[in-house]
Amino acid sequence: MCLRTPDGALLDIIRNAYDLLSCCDIKLPEIESNDKYANSGPPYHILLHPALGPLWEVTSQKFHGGSISNGSELPIEAFEFLWRNIELDGSLIVVAENVMGSHIDKNHESIV
Repeated sequence: MCLRTPDGALLDIIRNAYDLLSCCDIKLPEIESNDKYANSGPPYHILLHPALGPLWEVTSQKFHGGSISNGSELPIEAFEFLWRNIELDGSLIVVAENVMGSHIDKNHESIV
């Protein structure tokens, strides 16, 4: 069964994060079937900004070992990030004012 809803889109994001982070030796709760997800919601929230790496190969270089517990959240809105054997049980929210590291030049224009 395919969930063609906003919830289904979130489930796709969570499954992609599971696939990516599992390859980096990070232990995560397994994603249940669509039916179970529809009744209980996601086991965790992981949202990774695309600036972390355009390819999984690049992004996976920034994550190594550790675990993410059921009910945890990990939104990362930053260009650079390094995860080494972190055991997340709760929330780790990483926000950058200028995700790509831009700054304002002398003409008051943003430069990446």
